[in-house]
Amino acid sequence: MTRPGTVDLTALALRLAEQYPLTERPLTLTCDSTAPAHAHGNLDEYERLLRNLVDNAARHAAHRIRITIRNQDVWVVLTVHDDGPGVPTEDAERIFERFVRLDDARSRDHGGTGLGLAIARDLAHRHRGTLTLTPRPLGACFELRPPRAPTPAEE
Repeated sequence: MTRPGTVDLTALALRLAEQYPLTERPLTLTCDSTAPAHAHGNLDEYERLLRNLVDNAARHAAHRIRITIRNQDVWVVLTVHDDGPGVPTEDAERIFERFVRLDDARSRDHGGTGLGLAIARDLAHRHRGTLTLTPRPLGACFELRPPRAPTPAEE
């Protein structure tokens, strides 16, 4: 059982992957983790952050979205990776600005206001973490790194 103010990001990601309403396109959403990954913070805010990342991935994925979670030193590392067209290197920071939508996104879908990634990054910073786009040969891979919270066994 986690303490109040502590969120198990693995449990959250698994629940979201099970409940996520996939679009009219056939997409596979998987969650890959082997252990609980606790971080300090607000469950609703972490859920909004993760949902924004998955919503973004669902808009751009060709076939697959994969969420991975692992504990790494003092961090929890959570990634949301899609197999879509990816993001040009020159736009890697710009996509986190409010109301920014890349031309490809604008022509492919009718949803989205250009706020999801900006809100997600703001929530990551509010939890003393980072949210970045990590270079990948295929698709977009967003990496969330909040500080790890001790598990009840570690306290």
